[in-house]
Amino acid sequence: MKLAGLVTFLKKYKGPIMIFLVIMLAYNLNFRTVGANDSVPASLTPFSLLEYHTLTLDHFSAYYNMTVGSTYFFQPERGHILSEYPIVLPLVITPLYVLPYVIMQAAGCSMTLPNPGFLLSIAWMEKISASIIASLSVVFIYLSLRELTDKRISILCTLAYAIATNTWVISSQDLWQQGMTELLLSIIIFLILINERKSDVKNVMLLGVMSGLLIFNRPSDSILILPAIAYVLSLKNNSLLNYIIPAAIVSLPFIGYNIYYFGSTFGGYSNMSSGFVINGSVLTNFLGLLISPSRGLFVYTPIALFAVAGFFYVKKIPNDRIRVFLYASALAVFLEIIVYSLYSGWWAGWSYGPRFLTCILPLLIIFISLSLPKNIVLKAPRKKDAAVLSAFIVLLALSVCVQAIGAFCYNDNWDASPVSVDNSPARVWDIQDTQIIRSLDLGPAPMTLLDFSSDSIGDNDSIQLINFYNAELWGNISTQWTPNISYIVYGSPDDRRANLTFKAFSFYENRTMQVYLDDSLVHEQSIATIAEGGNLVAVPLDLHKGFNYIAIYSVEPGQSPQSVNNDTNDTRVLCFALQDLRVQ
Repeated sequence: MKLAGLVTFLKKYKGPIMIFLVIMLAYNLNFRTVGANDSVPASLTPFSLLEYHTLTLDHFSAYYNMTVGSTYFFQPERGHILSEYPIVLPLVITPLYVLPYVIMQAAGCSMTLPNPGFLLSIAWMEKISASIIASLSVVFIYLSLRELTDKRISILCTLAYAIATNTWVISSQDLWQQGMTELLLSIIIFLILINERKSDVKNVMLLGVMSGLLIFNRPSDSILILPAIAYVLSLKNNSLLNYIIPAAIVSLPFIGYNIYYFGSTFGGYSNMSSGFVINGSVLTNFLGLLISPSRGLFVYTPIALFAVAGFFYVKKIPNDRIRVFLYASALAVFLEIIVYSLYSGWWAGWSYGPRFLTCILPLLIIFISLSLPKNIVLKAPRKKDAAVLSAFIVLLALSVCVQAIGAFCYNDNWDASPVSVDNSPARVWDIQDTQIIRSLDLGPAPMTLLDFSSDSIGDNDSIQLINFYNAELWGNISTQWTPNISYIVYGSPDDRRANLTFKAFSFYENRTMQVYLDDSLVHEQSIATIAEGGNLVAVPLDLHKGFNYIAIYSVEPGQSPQSVNNDTNDTRVLCFALQDLRVQ
């Protein structure tokens, strides 16, 4: 009977299941993550819960303090290191980590950093979890669209949502909060639409649960529950109470966590409230979120233009409550854009496109579907229908291309140079140097999730370089520059005496190199420049079993090629170039 039930389930939902599997595959074809350090806490918290039975990140913070320039994503409170961001997302995805965690334990993989195998596992689990979240939101969007329109339009708009919007580049690639907000909002939309087909108090209660989670997943997006509230208010009986009580119950654990550790209802997110200001730049910011060449919604997702047209079709929907829901949705979208226009960092830091507007995409795709002709006869469509569909297909193709560039090519090159976009946000308006074109020019990014080389995943006799610049070929010799401090992590199978050897060159002028083993100074040497031939370096090391931390430090500050040669845009801070690095 159980097998028969499974077969029945698969037959009934074969459409959504196929959509999920196909989209999951598409999201993972680039074999890399596409994001910033904001997602670090979310990627670590499930492992911390399973291995150390705590929400704190104390066991991982030392590694990031050593390897990342700014650990803004961590916040010390009550003697512990916590996530600066809400914990709804990492808690929801923790069940996905259980099986990989058991396998890692059985394989004897040490869940300490910087174990290269553990680092690779963290990256893989982040990518898979983010892809599952985004793919599930795609499924709920499809199911919602089937309640509103015909199958062809539903499939077309579902594909548009999946691969022609930032759902692809943002939500499916890393554990950004936006991905979970999209999933929760798509479920809210679905619950409202199926409740209109068959009213059930359970739907209203689930609406409350999803709304509570949405608020505490990303408080700045709380305005997006406005359509759910408007819909519930349009219902009769005790609907409001059935909505509020589940929302309050699911919110209580997060309120308790936030108050205990941070002393405020919204936890670490409360610190960001000071970034919301009303000044003369609001209109410019608003336009920047919509039409700027390197952050505009209509630039990165041209099909969003059809959502504007779709708004004017709402009045044709016969169901009064659905109309109330959709008008409230339009208001929520507008207010969401206003909210981020008020934020001092409205461009969303180092990311691809209008990341802050990713959360409104489930609502936009509903409006887009309303603008498209229904039950169209493909063999002989009316001229107006054919024109609308043709325009949509053109913008859809353009949108997919833009998102594909982000998924396969984007890195933070544009965000970082020639000057950080955080220091010069006006760069988003530069039509001659856009993020999209720069990403395309750089070509495909490395498939980092396929790095299974022995020196990157082994626990023993392995070397990992941290905070080194990318390798360059000098002749046929691989060479890597260091900034003021870089790290070598060496995994030794036992306690033993060894020698660290390499050839070193100092950039532009001689510098003093210091080598530290686990915070103890073990070697100091003057390093000559490239013109002077550099120096051979040999450092005796007393290694212990497990991971040994070796720091390469420059006593004198580094310099950028740009500062010594105005003809280059190379802004890296360089100290030493290392070749033929070995531990023997």
